[in-house]
Amino acid sequence: MPANATELRDQWTNVWGVPQTATSTATLPGSTTVEYYQDAVALYRVQGIGHGTPVAPGSAENQCGTTGSYYLASICSSYYIAQSWGLPSGTTPPSPTPSVSTSPSTSQPCFTASNYAHTVAGRATQSGGNTFANGSGQAMGLWNTFVFHTLRRTGPNHYVLADGQC
Repeated sequence: MPANATELRDQWTNVWGVPQTATSTATLPGSTTVEYYQDAVALYRVQGIGHGTPVAPGSAENQCGTTGSYYLASICSSYYIAQSWGLPSGTTPPSPTPSVSTSPSTSQPCFTASNYAHTVAGRATQSGGNTFANGSGQAMGLWNTFVFHTLRRTGPNHYVLADGQC
């Protein structure tokens, strides 16, 4: 087992106050074994996986992704993580509803929304799972519906981070 996996298991079993001996194991597709530590910690061991994210290209419910650099054919890790967190499969993320405000000191509009909503609205782009403001290219963090920022439009298709300024 890679040292990082062992250390993470040790850290999380310590946080939860459970023994570092697995209480059960299961076999998954792609030569993967999952060890459970009193339903508090799960350790996925993917045989032969290098440094990368396991994916399983295909259209079945438990398949996802495309192989490439750092995306290695094995299992759809996102599917199994979502399952372990109790998230239902086949759900659609909520529609973004950004709020719009105008800064009193300037007539340039500000937009507060999730990074996902900013990209849908054309105020930002995403690359490699990260979000960047259009025009300025400022890094905004992960591309998802949980990270929120305020962007100020300073010109046609040009936005700057304005958190706490509008």
